[in-house]
Amino acid sequence: MVNEPKAAIESICKINIVPIEQSPQDIWRRLFILMGAAVLLWLFFFWIAAPSERFNALLVPLWILNFVLARRRLNKFAAVGGVGAVVGVLGFYILGSIQASHLGAHVTWWEPLQKLYFTVGLFVLCNALCAVIGAPITLIPGGRELMTAPRGWWLRLLCIGVTLILFTPYIYVSFNTHRFKYVSSGNPQTSCGLPFQMVDFSARDGAQLKGWFIPSAGSQRTIVIVHGIGSNRGDMLSVVPFLHRAGFNLFLFDLRGHGESSGHTTTFGVNEARDVEAAAQWISRQPGGKSIGMLAYSMGGSSVLHAVGENGLPEVRSIVLDSTFAEFAPLAREQLTFLPEKVVVPVMGLLSFYTRLEIGVGLDDIAPRRYIGRISPRPLLLIHGTGDSLIPSSQARLNYASAKQPKALYWIDGAEHCAGHRVAGEEYEKRVISFFDKSLR
Repeated sequence: MVNEPKAAIESICKINIVPIEQSPQDIWRRLFILMGAAVLLWLFFFWIAAPSERFNALLVPLWILNFVLARRRLNKFAAVGGVGAVVGVLGFYILGSIQASHLGAHVTWWEPLQKLYFTVGLFVLCNALCAVIGAPITLIPGGRELMTAPRGWWLRLLCIGVTLILFTPYIYVSFNTHRFKYVSSGNPQTSCGLPFQMVDFSARDGAQLKGWFIPSAGSQRTIVIVHGIGSNRGDMLSVVPFLHRAGFNLFLFDLRGHGESSGHTTTFGVNEARDVEAAAQWISRQPGGKSIGMLAYSMGGSSVLHAVGENGLPEVRSIVLDSTFAEFAPLAREQLTFLPEKVVVPVMGLLSFYTRLEIGVGLDDIAPRRYIGRISPRPLLLIHGTGDSLIPSSQARLNYASAKQPKALYWIDGAEHCAGHRVAGEEYEKRVISFFDKSLR
């Protein structure tokens, strides 16, 4: 008799096995129908701009179609899956709400549904990969019988193990490039007592963006404030009062894949550069946009630098970068220190490959320091905390070394990531105001 662990493994692996009663003609017909459906679904989801998001959107419908074509039947696992879906939605909502509350934000009701749909798509993709890995075995004489027989449990377990080794890095990349979106619960009026204008504008690739314009009476100087990854424009309200008191107009907006802007994909500054470009162009067309400065945090700084590299940002006259990384690959490698060195190299290769699949560029291509020299002759101020454990101070030094004059580096002792204003307070405000006062005259 088969023991319970073997039986469990067998029941899991049977998901990937083509029913024996189907003829080769049936299998080919099913594949042809699925390929045609994939093309039609790709066209149907035309409104999803990011290719990786559109690909994920068609996985669940294809799985359902394959389920029907393979003449499978619902069983007790379907009921478990239904309960799991409900629990998943509630779990995502609770988790998202807790995280959002720490940011002074909230999660929209459809965000957990989107996250669950995305996660189910990953399970479908993992299941398909397991089937592909197991397919060559069925071509070996006796292989198909061994894959379905109780005594072949070890072979099915091996297929699952190989699948998980190859797929786990993809899960890591997917959840980092497709994140929860948090919408700000406050606005300049409720949080700072300042009147503002709601702004809807578009990037040149069609991304729909949301922003706030906060005017300062009679001012011709505007500072565009760019948030970091997983954040939103509402998180930037803490720096609004002192900048507004100094006489600057302010423009805050949600990058794509964040807040109320469109999409669910983060590219660590590569595609977000188009959002920064669109923001600068919008401001330049306003009465108060004669002189524009940029104040960018973390990934927001990467977005600004990629924008400089892409089109030069001619509208912008000066830039402040707070806690911005120089190269992304070393940061990803730093998170793998728990692995043996011989394992790190292939894992980094997989991470870079999957990152390229998801956002179109590899880890080594996300290196905003390559463009930092193009800011000159416009003034540049770099701000970094010596206690930053997320983006170490070595990244700031690399940015500073790559930049050209005029440039300055402001260290804040003990400050963690993007916590310079909270730690340094008035000194931070004086440095930033003085810099923009001089550079935006």
